[in-house]
Amino acid sequence: MIMGLIILVVGLIGQWLLGLFVAAIVLDDRFSGSRQHKLETGSLKQSRQSNMTIGISSSMAELAGLGCVFGVGITTWCLFLWSCFGGMLGILPSGLLAAIGLVTGGPLFISRLRQHWRQHSPRSLIASTERQERSACLCCQVAISMIFIAALFQTLQTPQKLWDERAIFALKGVVLFEGRSIHSPSLLHADFVQYHPRYPLLLPLAEQNIYALLGRVDDRLSKIVFTMLYCGLVLTTAGVLQRHLSRGQAWMGGLLLATVPVLMPYEYGFLCGQADAPVACFHGLSVLYLWEGLTRERNGQSSRRSMLMAGICGGLAAFTKDEGTAFLMIDASILGLFWLASIRNPGQFHRSSFGVGIFVAAASTILLPWFIHRRSLPITTEMNYFGRMSVELFVSRLDTLRWSVPHVVGRMFREWREWGLQWWLMLGAMISCPRRSFQKPQLLCVLDVVGSLAALIVAGMLAPAQLDEHIGGSSHRFLMQIAPVAVLFTVTVFFGQDENLTHSREIE
Repeated sequence: MIMGLIILVVGLIGQWLLGLFVAAIVLDDRFSGSRQHKLETGSLKQSRQSNMTIGISSSMAELAGLGCVFGVGITTWCLFLWSCFGGMLGILPSGLLAAIGLVTGGPLFISRLRQHWRQHSPRSLIASTERQERSACLCCQVAISMIFIAALFQTLQTPQKLWDERAIFALKGVVLFEGRSIHSPSLLHADFVQYHPRYPLLLPLAEQNIYALLGRVDDRLSKIVFTMLYCGLVLTTAGVLQRHLSRGQAWMGGLLLATVPVLMPYEYGFLCGQADAPVACFHGLSVLYLWEGLTRERNGQSSRRSMLMAGICGGLAAFTKDEGTAFLMIDASILGLFWLASIRNPGQFHRSSFGVGIFVAAASTILLPWFIHRRSLPITTEMNYFGRMSVELFVSRLDTLRWSVPHVVGRMFREWREWGLQWWLMLGAMISCPRRSFQKPQLLCVLDVVGSLAALIVAGMLAPAQLDEHIGGSSHRFLMQIAPVAVLFTVTVFFGQDENLTHSREIE
């Protein structure tokens, strides 16, 4: 048992380092900190000290967070491809991926950590404003760290016990561990006792990876996956925001995201093994990088790295739960509208075309193998929204809007004590800063939320189920999936006046 725990810990470190290395490659940020440090000398170094501090801190927080997110997402995607082509799941592929992470990501992490320490030593912070900024950041970081520790301990207190986490995800994870293949006869059999057999396999494969490293099934330890995604969401958000806001404002945004009650400590959030909180993580980061890409386009800069990150995260969201596919369609439609709106500006139109193409191509690369495999899975309890879509059905169920719209609005604003203030804060930001609220990057967040709410209401109209049971029982979890977008909008609108910092650091 002890040896299994040691292998699990080493394997998870390797998984995290693999995600960190992949993120560094996508961002083209493997050695940028070292190059920048060597190029800056004398007075030039002093004049750029503040910006450099922001950049190095951003790289550490962002890479550490993406290590968690990509560690889970890329590892499961690789395991899926391995099994698709006939490979057997188990300790061999899981251990190999962890070893690759240790070899590739280990040296990179050590190099960046040394660079971070050099730039954040007390002697490097000369101005009093920098010391105050450091103190504010430290307070936020300590609070976030305590929340992470609390989340981990609460996660490990109970096994998987809720219906969805057991009947949809945990059961598949056990079958994958025992059968060692996504082509297991149980998963392909319509009469096998599972709920939603066509649901994506990211979470079951992530749990199987834990079992493979541990050598046995333990549905307490498998929930570590969800704590990793929670940490990754908060750290990556804080890291990216540091390229556009001050460090203090960015970490305040991270703390605000970490304390959204519906994400943690709500029992259906990151403390359980359901897919809603992981979708919030992947979808939230996809919108975050889309927001950054649009910000860079507005400033005449290249957005391809941000769009690539957004596409990968969007694809992983769709590989987690079907709602991720809906979010992907909504965001692609928003980008299409922005692309059409830029047709009168040739330079911006070219950049926008390239960015949209990268986003769609990255998401398609992640999802194409899954959609091919999905065709072989049985259909049992699926709602079949697209198959039911018709004008006659829409017209006949218009009266459902009398219940669904007030219900969703009430969940967002009247029940804030349970789910959080993010919707009130988003509304307050729109009212207090209307001009900034409708700049293209912020408009993305508004349209994403509006499109998602419209999708939820339409789903209630199309679903062959009792409305108050279908929407009433899931609206709070659906709103959880777009809560990070509300936080992003609020932070960037309220603190967006510091636009001069947008140019201070670049991804590439």
